Amino acid sequence: MIHENEQRILNFGLLALFSLSSAGCELAVPATSGAKVSSAVIARGLQRSANVQETSRDLLIVGQFSTKKTYLFDKNDKKLGTIPALAGNYATDEQGTLYDTPYGNTNRIIILDPPYHKESTEMVFRGYVTDAVAVDPRTRVLAVALQKGSQFSVQFFKHGSVTSCATVKTPVQYIFGLAFDREGTLYFLNAFPEIDSIAGQCAATTMQAYSLPSSPARYPNHPLFFNKNDDLVFLDDQTRTIVTYKHPSDGKFTQPVLTTTLQLPKGDGRDFQVLDCASSSGTAIWATYMSNENPRQVSEFRYPQGGKALLDIPLDSAYSCTTVPPLVP
Repeated sequence: MIHENEQRILNFGLLALFSLSSAGCELAVPATSGAKVSSAVIARGLQRSANVQETSRDLLIVGQFSTKKTYLFDKNDKKLGTIPALAGNYATDEQGTLYDTPYGNTNRIIILDPPYHKESTEMVFRGYVTDAVAVDPRTRVLAVALQKGSQFSVQFFKHGSVTSCATVKTPVQYIFGLAFDREGTLYFLNAFPEIDSIAGQCAATTMQAYSLPSSPARYPNHPLFFNKNDDLVFLDDQTRTIVTYKHPSDGKFTQPVLTTTLQLPKGDGRDFQVLDCASSSGTAIWATYMSNENPRQVSEFRYPQGGKALLDIPLDSAYSCTTVPPLVP
């Protein structure tokens, strides 16, 4: 378990260190700089109105693989600048806190509270690789997928705690695409590919494996997310379509209830599409598109209708995204 080994919390920059506990946690208070995002913008982003038919989200956070930078866009798709997080796998909670597992076999999670130009905090897991992260929007419990050699596990943390409240070792190879459902159960992909879950959060003890219908064969790709109906959504690598399944039960999925096809530009036959994130309202999805003839871009599509993109944000080597506030099943 991580809290039995050395684990640290660091602020980005490492200017001053203070011992926090016998577990070996440390805190650093640096000076950082990034996008000057006003508190008013963040506050607007965290307020949702039932009278507004929201197409997308209030804030969009996009990672760029080539530069390892993270960009922030407002509701009107205006680029507000970069924020002090690295391109990776993101998660956000309803308070706007951003959790980032940087790409490239790192051992840490970067945590940023709004407004995002302030200091960031790091959770560092010595001897481990952080593969993915998710946060339950209701309980704010944090789930972290960890790798140590050929061993994989998921640890849960209460909000603000640096000591894991539960650890579940998994028999699977690799863990991707963490997502909490409405009930607070964590779902994820492994390398086979299959879908697994862990229930209980801080009371978690075991993993549940699920089977998809064999016909037609599906090859789920990360990320996963649960829509407003608490149905599971993912990209099928076999057909390059977005598929929606009714919430699983008894270790099984039924046939998909929805199939969403995204209309992409005609390219050179080597087009590539990745589902990146869902909008705050659940009525749109963001996908990355790349081909040799077209620059890589992040595009917004209606969900579950699909079809043509509502808008495109040109961004070379866009890697992943999240929204503020997050979609809550």
